[in-house]
Amino acid sequence: LKGHAVAYATAHAREPTAPAASALGAGRKRSSEAVPLQAPALLQAPTSHWRITSYSGLAHRQPVRLHAKDDDDLAAMEAPDVLADDLRWREDIRYTLRGGADTGNCLHDTLEQLALAPAMERSALLLQQLQRRGLDQPLRPAGMDERDYAQRKRRYLPDLVDWLNALTAQKLLPADGAPLPSLDQLFSGGHTLPEMRFDFRLGQADREAQFATINEALGDHGPLGWTGAISGLMTGAIDLTFVHEGAIYLADYKTNMLGAAPRFYAQAPMAQAMSARRYHLQYLIYTVAAHRYLRQRLGRDYDYEHGSYRFGGVFYLFLRGMGLGPEHAGHGLWYTRPSAEAITALDRALGADEGGADA
Repeated sequence: LKGHAVAYATAHAREPTAPAASALGAGRKRSSEAVPLQAPALLQAPTSHWRITSYSGLAHRQPVRLHAKDDDDLAAMEAPDVLADDLRWREDIRYTLRGGADTGNCLHDTLEQLALAPAMERSALLLQQLQRRGLDQPLRPAGMDERDYAQRKRRYLPDLVDWLNALTAQKLLPADGAPLPSLDQLFSGGHTLPEMRFDFRLGQADREAQFATINEALGDHGPLGWTGAISGLMTGAIDLTFVHEGAIYLADYKTNMLGAAPRFYAQAPMAQAMSARRYHLQYLIYTVAAHRYLRQRLGRDYDYEHGSYRFGGVFYLFLRGMGLGPEHAGHGLWYTRPSAEAITALDRALGADEGGADA
């Protein structure tokens, strides 16, 4: 059977048709000449400046991490000179607590929880937050003996709770007005909105005019080191928004280590840190976000200057400088209020008037 099948196939074999021969290469003569290859033409992609950006993206060229905290401890400050009076603070929990993003997130989240549920038991809350991030044991400096470290461990959680209680009891003190309530009073009064996230639209404004307006608003704290047009979405989260007597304030918690003594959290060192970290750009963006939200949410009841609800200003709370007692009442508190003209111009430069929508 096998031989018959082969004979049949051989007898009935046909030459390939012309198309088939072409496809299979039958009858094709080999050429000794090389066929030149041409690269396909590159297509020009349409130019787009649309992006999702944030304060950290503009100030530090960092990629946007959605729902991440803005920069605590981006880089260490230069080690300051130590004075004799500083030595008595060397075991204070504010300055022995390690730095970094985990510590920042731990304290941010603790304060957020207290704003939502002021009656929470603080020791248990803090311990839970510390354990989540592997911070439930204190740092052990090189050379610290077992006895001293055992004492530091015993005091770790109680000292953290004492510090938390002290900083939330401190009156918020704007530079140009009467003291405001403490965080404890604001939390218990229900006058706060913690962790207000925002995503607002950035319009296709003229790039040069856009940067001129931003740099004018930054003043001596500029210029912005960005080169591309800013359009797309601006994203971020405001740690705390609160209202007091019709004035609406923003607060941002900072765990930066400016130095290991109270003197590093007085006004001049904090102002230096504000400029070094480009926090001025941060609060301008946050103020525009809040301004757009309040204008949309409250309508005619809100005006930046004179409405039933108005903008009160921005606090930066450098937590390691807070809760130090009456002799350091203003330490750790940095306050500003951008002018209405600056925010109106910045709002417009970021595209508020385009298409009739601003949020």
